[in-house]
Amino acid sequence: MNNDVEFIRNIKENLRPDIYEKISSREKLTIYAMLYLEKNEIKLLFNYICVTVFKLFPERFGFGEFKEYPHIEMLNRTILHLRPKESNYAEGSVRQEYKITDLGYHIANEVERQLNGEIEVKNNKTREIDLVKKNPVNDLKKIEQSKMFQMWTNDVRIEEEDLWNFFKVTPYSRVEFIKKEIRNMKESAKKIDNTRVYKFIIFIEKFINSLI
Repeated sequence: MNNDVEFIRNIKENLRPDIYEKISSREKLTIYAMLYLEKNEIKLLFNYICVTVFKLFPERFGFGEFKEYPHIEMLNRTILHLRPKESNYAEGSVRQEYKITDLGYHIANEVERQLNGEIEVKNNKTREIDLVKKNPVNDLKKIEQSKMFQMWTNDVRIEEEDLWNFFKVTPYSRVEFIKKEIRNMKESAKKIDNTRVYKFIIFIEKFINSLI
């Protein structure tokens, strides 16, 4: 059997979810997983990366209520975000071996220190729209600039996937988090009397309620 495959099959890292849940993005966890593979002399192939990321961080990359399985679509999207024109953490493609960039090494090493307890993990995971009480005007502008708001404004059909992507969650997970986000957004829209955003939030609320 391929030694790389055998190594990945036997990964049994016991990283603490209460620590890695605080790390601000899935891209950072993924580039750490790639460094983990590289240190163990494993090729940075797409399939290897996907399985390794899931095995290291199952709480962030599990498939909804089927958490024992990886969410491949989420993993694919996250790896795409590593490209130079986006995060600039890695270069490569599904058909080619990936390479970590200088920035990627910096981020991966920082994540490693956080996971090892060498430096504090600040809880940056909460979305910017969760800061509505601090600056409702700027935060509602971010909502207006979102892809789903533009779709709603232009009467483009919105699918379930668009909704989950808007909140950056796995489908049917973190329901209480979503409800809290909706409450905060509604409160913010009321404060500055932004009727258009308020109607959009009501649409989201009804959509969510129809699914859960």
